[in-house]
Amino acid sequence: MKVGGNNSATEFYSKHGGSSLLTDSDKKKKYTSKAAELYKEELGKRVREDVARCVLTVNLCWLEF
Repeated sequence: MKVGGNNSATEFYSKHGGSSLLTDSDKKKKYTSKAAELYKEELGKRVREDVARCVLTVNLCWLEF
């Protein structure tokens, strides 16, 4: 994954008080927790930033023609 993935999620959960959820068998709890909500927001931010970088790169490439 470009802006997420398992390693990123594990690190984020650990930093935001959700490390115990990583081994919890209750997947609903894991994906609806406060740490999960924060991670979803963080991923959205990362995606928006990545899209902005890509658009800038494409626009700069067109200027070179």
